[in-house]
Amino acid sequence: MSRRTLTSGLALIVISLLLVCAGLVAPLQAVFAILFGWMRHAEGTLPNVSISGAGVLSFAALLGLTGLMIHVSGRAAFRSRQFHRIRDRWPTRWTWMLLGAIALVFAGAVSIVGIAHQAAWLATSEERLIYSNSYEFMGRVVNKNNQKHLGLGMHNFIDQAGRLPAGGTYDESGRALHGWLTSILPYTDQASLFRRIDLQETWKSPRHRSVFETPVPGFMNPALPQQSKTQGGYAPASYSANERLLGINRGLRLSDITDGTSQTILAGDVVESIPAWGSASNWRDPARGINRGPRTFGSPSSYGAAFLFADGSVRILSRNTAPEVLEALATPAGGEDPGDF
Repeated sequence: MSRRTLTSGLALIVISLLLVCAGLVAPLQAVFAILFGWMRHAEGTLPNVSISGAGVLSFAALLGLTGLMIHVSGRAAFRSRQFHRIRDRWPTRWTWMLLGAIALVFAGAVSIVGIAHQAAWLATSEERLIYSNSYEFMGRVVNKNNQKHLGLGMHNFIDQAGRLPAGGTYDESGRALHGWLTSILPYTDQASLFRRIDLQETWKSPRHRSVFETPVPGFMNPALPQQSKTQGGYAPASYSANERLLGINRGLRLSDITDGTSQTILAGDVVESIPAWGSASNWRDPARGINRGPRTFGSPSSYGAAFLFADGSVRILSRNTAPEVLEALATPAGGEDPGDF
C-alpha cells in the first residue's frame, strides 16, 4: 500500500469521526446507503425469490442462441475481402465480449426501471430518509437487531420443543405463571437469569422479585424514552407477541402457519401499556392497528412500527397499513392474501 493511499484513508477516517462527534451523520448515512443499501433490499427479497427451472433453461437457451448468431454472423462477415486487412477470421473472444456487452445493456435497462420505481417510492413514502441525529438512527438499528435476536431465540426454542413457546403459562387454578420471553431466556444469552426462575411458581412470587426487576437490554427498544420500571416496579419489555400464535398454555407449530411464515407476524414493537418482560399476558392482536391505542402495537415513530415475522425477518409496517392487510398478517391460517405489504 502506498504512502499516499494510507494518508488518504487515515484522513477519511478522521473526517468521519469528526462528523459523528458533531452529530452530522447525514453525509455518512448517504454514503452508507449508496454502498450497502442493496444488502437490505436483498435481505428482504431473496427469501421470497423462487427459481423457475423452466425460466433458467429458457434464459440459457436464449443466451446460447444469441451467442451463436453473433459468432456465425461475425465469421460470415470476415469471409468478405474487406476485413482481410484486419484479421483472417472472427475471434471467438469477440463473441464473448459482445455477448457480455449485450447482457450488461440488458441489466442496465432493468436497473434503470428499478431506480425509477425506487425514486417514485422515495418521493411518496412517509418513512424518514435522513435522521436528525445519530442516536435516533442507531436506536432504530438496535431495535431491529433486538427483534432478530428474539426471532433466533424463538427458532432455537422450536428446535428443542417442536413448537413456539406459549404466550403465557397458567396453572389449573388460573394463576399466571410465566410469559413467552421467560421461555426463550436460555436462547437469548440469558441462561443464568433463567436458572434463577422456578417455572412452577408465579412470576410475581416474592422469591422472583429480584429476577423480574432485572432489565434485559435485548427486550428493550432503545428508541423509547427511558423507562427503567413498569407500573408494578418490574423491568419492562418493548415487544409483545401476536396473540393468535402465542396463546395461553399453547404455541403453534410452524407447520400450523399455513399462510406462510414470511406473511405471519410473530411479535412487534409496543409503545403504550408497556408490559413487564416476565408478564404471562404479554400479547396483542396486530389486526387492531398500529399506534391506535394502549393495547395495540406501535412505536415512537410517526411512520409505523417494526414487526418480527415467523420466518425470523424484521420489517417496518406503516401505521396506515390497511386493516385487511393487518388481519391477513395476524392470522396463521386464514388463507388471506396480504398482497405486496
